[in-house]
Amino acid sequence: MSGPQETVAGPADILRLLWGEAAVVSATRSPFPRSGRHEFLLLPRPSRATFLVPARPRLVTEAALRDYGTANTRRARLLSGLGAPLGRLGLLGRALPRVTVADGPGEGGLMAHAEALLGQEVVPAIQLGPIRPNRKPVVQLRAHDGRPVAYMKVGITRLTRDRVAHEASALTQLQAHRESLTFDVPRLLHAGEVGAVNFAITSVVDTGGGVVLSAEGVDAAMANLATAFEVASHEIRSAPWWSTLLDELADLEGAEAEALRAAAEVFRSREGDRPLTEGAAHGDWAPWNMATPRGSAVVWDWERFRRGVPVGWDALHFEIERNRRAGHGALQSITHVIPDCGDVVRRNGAAAEDGRVILASYLLDLGVRQLRTRSEAAKDSRGSLTTWLLPALHQVLAANDPATPL
Repeated sequence: MSGPQETVAGPADILRLLWGEAAVVSATRSPFPRSGRHEFLLLPRPSRATFLVPARPRLVTEAALRDYGTANTRRARLLSGLGAPLGRLGLLGRALPRVTVADGPGEGGLMAHAEALLGQEVVPAIQLGPIRPNRKPVVQLRAHDGRPVAYMKVGITRLTRDRVAHEASALTQLQAHRESLTFDVPRLLHAGEVGAVNFAITSVVDTGGGVVLSAEGVDAAMANLATAFEVASHEIRSAPWWSTLLDELADLEGAEAEALRAAAEVFRSREGDRPLTEGAAHGDWAPWNMATPRGSAVVWDWERFRRGVPVGWDALHFEIERNRRAGHGALQSITHVIPDCGDVVRRNGAAAEDGRVILASYLLDLGVRQLRTRSEAAKDSRGSLTTWLLPALHQVLAANDPATPL
């Protein structure tokens, strides 16, 4: 395989990426397993499979489906509740169509490499998630008795390869600062490349079995992360993060990018002299990327980790994503935060009076990231920035008197 592909058509593509191009992949409805083959159930249905569940051993089928129920979608919880007991009984594999994969001639692929690194045989359960720009395999690596051994993310496109490599780097940095952290993160066990894909294998963390998030635990971890690395303060116009944002924005084309550039100029002219505190940010600080067993936080999915960005971005992201999870539209999820943005950023350790400025800077950065991602992969489900992000940004920037600070 000469280079990373840009789309993945279906489960067969995923399996060949994991087992190697020479792997033999085939569909089957036979109720009897064939030795030497891994067999997967395609859930929720073969035509739109987002989870490849091993049909055997039964304990792995049950465990994979049970853990899948901790996901934040109604469909995942339904599949878990119905499928886990059927998987333990061996009935699920007899009722559903399956796809099998077996090693082809020559050297093994990524799965063989992962087993060599871990020093044991593992049974993979492969989560694909919904179709979106950063869709990639996240592989549960389980022992034959169902116990999780590790997790592996696999970069399969240019965008997802960058994300996987970035997370490996982030976990390395976090490990080096572990004594400064009051929350837990996965340990990076192995990272590297096999053929056209790259990978990061991480340790299993204790998520508390789906414990309801503690607001105090989440806020304490968020504030701790912000100051766990270097902390600085720059006027916006001279801040490194601002220069980076403008450089990336200058490279983007189209009407949406032009509208963002105009908003960025308004923002700079009004608030360029305002200093903001800068620290570390997770980048996707959201309810589905954390748990608070025993009150303290466990946080995973560090693909968007950054240092030297305005303190408060993580808190705003959390509130906006929580609004989306509650059923609000993309625009409303942001506008509902505007009246209380000062209190929101204060929970992250920022000054409340900087709330609207930090929110405007966050939306500008989010807009740039959305357009960059869209240029590399499929469109985001929220659609054009003109329908949600830009109206919200204009509302934040709006003031009766242009000379009045945000």
